[in-house]
Amino acid sequence: MEHGAPSNWGVGQWLGRRLLRAATAVWPDAATMRRVEFASQAAKHGNANRSSAASRFAADCGFAGRCGGALTEILIVIGTLGVLAALLLPRIAAGRAQAHRIDCVSNLKELGLGARIWSNDHDKSFPWQVSTNDRGTLEFASAGAVDRLILPLTKKLNSAQILACPSDKRRPAETFATFSSSNLSYFIGLDALDDDPRMILCGDRNIGGGQTINEHLMLVGPNAAVTWGTDMHFRAGNICLADGSVQQVKDNDLQKQVSKQTNSVRFAIP
Repeated sequence: MEHGAPSNWGVGQWLGRRLLRAATAVWPDAATMRRVEFASQAAKHGNANRSSAASRFAADCGFAGRCGGALTEILIVIGTLGVLAALLLPRIAAGRAQAHRIDCVSNLKELGLGARIWSNDHDKSFPWQVSTNDRGTLEFASAGAVDRLILPLTKKLNSAQILACPSDKRRPAETFATFSSSNLSYFIGLDALDDDPRMILCGDRNIGGGQTINEHLMLVGPNAAVTWGTDMHFRAGNICLADGSVQQVKDNDLQKQVSKQTNSVRFAIP
């Protein structure tokens, strides 16, 4: 071992024997002494580096173990939150949709009540059935200008905001001065009679299936296959009848209500 490389058990001992032989021989010169001193320092640093590396390795292993455990716990928490979100979000969305429909029913009730109050003051005729000469909007009905049809009711409604359904992408107007068809979510039954509760006075604008007269007018017969669209209440809607009552209906119930009307009627759709 003395003529070979130093083993792991005795780098210091091996170096010591080498130094002892050098001391008992001819006294070395300065260069030799510097080489011996350098070798001794290198050996010390080698042992220190090995010890430091071993300590760092052990510390790194312990840190990696702790990090691995923490990462596993984080993944478990994230997975649990994902499952809870998948279970709760549909219920939250359904509850929000139901709340919007309730608000929509309230809006239609106020609109229907305002129309009936106006009708009581005008010989049981709604604004769109009375000439502009008598402060009605009859002349705008044939064009389907729905926003103009409602203007006589502004003093009987709390605000312009009730004319927009919460489920509609259309935004409500802040005031009646800025109100237009783009702020309206409800169609108007132009031929509804004040004393016939079977007739539809107004309802959600996502209605279809009738005969198109122009861009904003639809003719609906008793046998029309009317349906609800998907852009407001999905495949459902609300209608206000001529007596002021409001119903939440799907396609089948909507068709049944339409079939109760003996004649074809016009819906002005914004």
